[in-house]
Amino acid sequence: MANATKEQMPEVVAIFMVRLPRMLWALFTSYLRMKKQAKLAGNEFYRTLVDNGMPPSMARELRDEYCNMVSLSTIMKSWGKQK
Repeated sequence: MANATKEQMPEVVAIFMVRLPRMLWALFTSYLRMKKQAKLAGNEFYRTLVDNGMPPSMARELRDEYCNMVSLSTIMKSWGKQK
């Protein structure tokens, strides 16, 4: 694609226009699945902590901190730190 000529540019743009919405939708649904899995895992984590004697308020704080690690802003910040 880096070697695309001016004649090929409309075709390249058309390909992006067709594929980009599908790619964004796939990315969005993957993110939602990841959030759902994190929430389920957080609830299991909470139940385990409470069952083993931790006060519910402290277990809730730890669960919330765990679930917030899978936020879009946290992911974007971690990408920014890598570069």
